[in-house]
Amino acid sequence: MYPVRAAQYFLGDELTVVGAALRWNPGHGVDVGGSALLRRADGVTAVLTFGFGYRYGAEYDLWGSTGRLGTQRAFALGATDVPVLRTEDEKGSAEAPSRSAGPVPGRRGRVRRGGP
Repeated sequence: MYPVRAAQYFLGDELTVVGAALRWNPGHGVDVGGSALLRRADGVTAVLTFGFGYRYGAEYDLWGSTGRLGTQRAFALGATDVPVLRTEDEKGSAEAPSRSAGPVPGRRGRVRRGGP
């Protein structure tokens, strides 16, 4: 659910599933991992992957034509954990503590418009 909500946060609610696969555990009768390709009407896509039994990640990256931004441990943090926001563009890269445990507030509009 976290990957889907992050995609909706940054790309909006009007996403269509154009491909998906699940990893199923027949012994427990539940899905334990999977991937999905989501698409917005204007062609923007999101690739989501989730699963149990992997090293904990809870991270996202947004790629654009002039750079990218992302974070690790974005969703479930311990009391003293601070997620780090990474940015990268043609001028270089930087990391800074994020004040948010989830998707970065205030960045949504700039990412959507392609601004800094």
